[in-house]
Amino acid sequence: MKKFLMLLCAVMLTIVVVGNTSAVTMKTEDISLNSYADGDFLFNINGENASYESEFGLFTQNIDKTYTFTKIFNKTNEPGFFSIIGIVWSDYDGFYADVYTGGSNDNSVDHRLLGIFVGDDNPYDQDYFQTSFDEDTGASYIGIDDQIRHCNGCGYCWCRGRYWDDNDFDDMQISITPVASPVPAPATMLLLGTGLLGMAGLGRKKVFKK
Repeated sequence: MKKFLMLLCAVMLTIVVVGNTSAVTMKTEDISLNSYADGDFLFNINGENASYESEFGLFTQNIDKTYTFTKIFNKTNEPGFFSIIGIVWSDYDGFYADVYTGGSNDNSVDHRLLGIFVGDDNPYDQDYFQTSFDEDTGASYIGIDDQIRHCNGCGYCWCRGRYWDDNDFDDMQISITPVASPVPAPATMLLLGTGLLGMAGLGRKKVFKK
């Protein structure tokens, strides 16, 4: 009975995470991201400059047009907070940001921003996510513009009756850095080599004794 209840709770949680998309305003755009091999990655919040708060993570669009969201940062995480996670990039379609206009005490998502991966080419449509790549460090940087407002009669024909943002991409700044696989220290390699030579010598002695 206990196992059944635990399974039921897990299924209900999955339904909430996947299906809860109708109550928020969703905005999508294409974003570029450096082509990384699968592995472990360090996600770090480098800065925040907004009264809004956002959650950040990866999303997958399912065959039935619903979404599965994998959270990396909570809305309460502050600059300096980091997380190391293993990623198989083909499992995901892009990044998402859930925007809480009331700040960290706001419990309802007002906007959901989806940045869809399109490869290394820079897309023209960068309204909410701005990406860059540092060839020296191998790190990618994501700037999120989550200061979304609905404007009516603002005086600009391009924003009348639409949502607009302040186009600074510094409301949440995130870096993504591949975590290199540990390289054996020279002393460890020497010890391993000595052990292998010793085993080889022991094997030869046994052969000669026969």
